[in-house]
Amino acid sequence: MKRAKTCKEIYNIILKEMPEQLKDIEKIAYIMMKIAENRSFSSKYYWSDVENRKKIYDNARKVKNRRPEQKKQLMCVTAARMLKSIAKEFGIDIYYLGAESGTIQNNRLDNFINGEHIIPLYKTGDGRFIKVDVERNLDNIQCGKKWTNFGTKDGDERLVELGDEVIANIMKKIGYIKDEKEYFDNYIKILMEKHQDLDFNELLTSILEDSNVSIRAGKLESSVDIFRFYRKIIGQLDIKGKNTKVYIFGGKNNHSVKRRKYTVGIYLQEEQGEMFWFWSRKQKKMISITREELEYFIKFKGLRLVSPKNNIAPIIGIKNVDVQSINEDIYVR
Repeated sequence: MKRAKTCKEIYNIILKEMPEQLKDIEKIAYIMMKIAENRSFSSKYYWSDVENRKKIYDNARKVKNRRPEQKKQLMCVTAARMLKSIAKEFGIDIYYLGAESGTIQNNRLDNFINGEHIIPLYKTGDGRFIKVDVERNLDNIQCGKKWTNFGTKDGDERLVELGDEVIANIMKKIGYIKDEKEYFDNYIKILMEKHQDLDFNELLTSILEDSNVSIRAGKLESSVDIFRFYRKIIGQLDIKGKNTKVYIFGGKNNHSVKRRKYTVGIYLQEEQGEMFWFWSRKQKKMISITREELEYFIKFKGLRLVSPKNNIAPIIGIKNVDVQSINEDIYVR
């Protein structure tokens, strides 16, 4: 893995390459874009248990502890503080909003609820705020998708809602897109419409095996960003039939002590049968594997399945039988 650029190095890139005559909100968007090009979401934090996540979160938000911001992988606390730090160099002040508490703070992070999502805010001239959530857009930016939690109000009267046209103009001015048709969301929508008459398992397979989808996912370096990328696609699918379910989850290899490795899996469960896909580190795409192969990685390679939503192992029903691997390329990263 290449050395992560420091905050100062990213700032110098921004200083050199940022277009001239940008408004403050456009400058912030440009900074967000450059942070996302050089950072990804923390696998260690996301796939940890609740207690360990609290420890990581609590340690990261301490004022004197700035080392986490220099790491390749960020979480909401370090991403927000990194945005604030770079924006300050351009004379722009960033505030913080606690998604659960609703608290808005200018500098302190230690009085937010432990574990709550921290959203960076830009304060407008009339005293209201604009969401500029860099962490929620790490995977979107790297894949050329529409941004989320950027200029959205979400029922909070303290916030300003930016219209689609305003956001599109910002994206054009910072060089993210030349035309709205360039958003990768449009390609996914067309792909789904093209295969809408297929059975669900065929539809899901065609999307996961699509070369352009794989190329975009291959730009992502973090297992969490890959997980989010595919979760958003699956969330757009119309799951037909009461007995069809799709689960997306993660996995981590506890056999690797010095450098823990992670992976992302998808499980389709329906009346006709089941299918598994796992992210291939070498091929940089989702590939189909058998239940026997999955059980092999669990038993012999130390793979432990994890999910932020479901207790995935009982759902899959791992038997942990004595099997041999057919595809050694499926190894957690």
